[in-house]
Amino acid sequence: MESWFCWIHLVILFRTIWASSTQYTIHQAQVSFDRAAEDCYPGVLTTIATELEVADILGLISQSTSPNQKEFTFWIGLRKVKNQCVVPTLPLRGFKWTEDGSEDSQVSRWTEEPKYTCTSVRCAALKGEWDGSKVTRWGLIPVTCKNSYQFICKMRDIAAPEPPTPAAPEPPKPTAPEPPKPAKPEPIPATQKTEPANPEPGLPFPGLKPETDLKPENGPELKGPDPNPGSDSCQHPVIISARSISFHNSSRIQVECWSRDQVELRCSGHPAVWRLLDNSPASFTTVCLPCGNGFRKDISGNCVDVDECGGSSLPCRHICLNMEGSYRCFCSDENGKHHNEDSPACADKTTSVILIPVLAAVAALVVLLLFVAVTVKCCLMRQSKKPARKEAEKMAMKSNDGRDSFETANEKAP
Repeated sequence: MESWFCWIHLVILFRTIWASSTQYTIHQAQVSFDRAAEDCYPGVLTTIATELEVADILGLISQSTSPNQKEFTFWIGLRKVKNQCVVPTLPLRGFKWTEDGSEDSQVSRWTEEPKYTCTSVRCAALKGEWDGSKVTRWGLIPVTCKNSYQFICKMRDIAAPEPPTPAAPEPPKPTAPEPPKPAKPEPIPATQKTEPANPEPGLPFPGLKPETDLKPENGPELKGPDPNPGSDSCQHPVIISARSISFHNSSRIQVECWSRDQVELRCSGHPAVWRLLDNSPASFTTVCLPCGNGFRKDISGNCVDVDECGGSSLPCRHICLNMEGSYRCFCSDENGKHHNEDSPACADKTTSVILIPVLAAVAALVVLLLFVAVTVKCCLMRQSKKPARKEAEKMAMKSNDGRDSFETANEKAP
């Protein structure tokens, strides 16, 4: 009985849960992200990229959290490096798992959205609430890597052990006799026919018949999941309705449709399939299917409304109102009542609106002509006064000369 209690105390002490071939361990030390990654060696900070991992981690937290603790925060292996940007459209927002550098995730739940940055290093922590029996709320938060939190480690490729049970001492097993060594194979005579080392071309193994219904590698359009059920990677898709396909890496592609709309696909899951950003499997026959009038495809492949009133070229002469899949043009009268743009009320308003600038331009032109006319008249009057002034000056000079000669003559007379 005492041995049972010892085993129970050991399980509570290490707070370890085994799932499949993965072992998770919670560490209560409050350390930085880098220190947590070092303390996890030879393991790594845990990932929560699948539904199974989320269930295992939340179950482990429920078993190990103190009843008085209502909130928890743990480091997990998710970080954004310095030279990469936050991408709001991605499930992990541009963060990557430190285990393998991937950004694949079937689960994406952010309690706080990361702020856009391309220069600072950011780490992600798992934050949640606990009601004493189970985790009620949880999500990812972006924080500085220098914060101090508890952390969860993961050990891979560990065989799932059985629950510890007290066992009675076993009697010593008898020593088995050493098996005889196998006899040395005799050399094959040169005249004996041997099986060829390599199978014939087209035969995967000796004795197997070649399949006659194998499809070529570049066959018809793929529809849905990867045809290889245990594959961890997706085949290059063949999308006839796409204008072009850009491969960012082996698990992320950008599909450009003939409508110029772009859709992003990601390879994830087991078996691996191409998925939309909402984690649903992508259908290559409908991924570039055109949307209705007034709609376009967003990067997730959904048909969304086009805002006709938000562009640089407005379709209306007065007021433009965007509607679901369409838009409406109208005007407002003096009482604030709305009228369709084709109505007489809007036509009169259009005439008055156009007439006012025309009248203002005509008035400005008239003022300009009057100014020019007055300026020309002043110049002509000034030119006409110049000859008369010169004549008066000449007459004055002649009169002065006559007076001077008369006075000189009087002076000479005795």
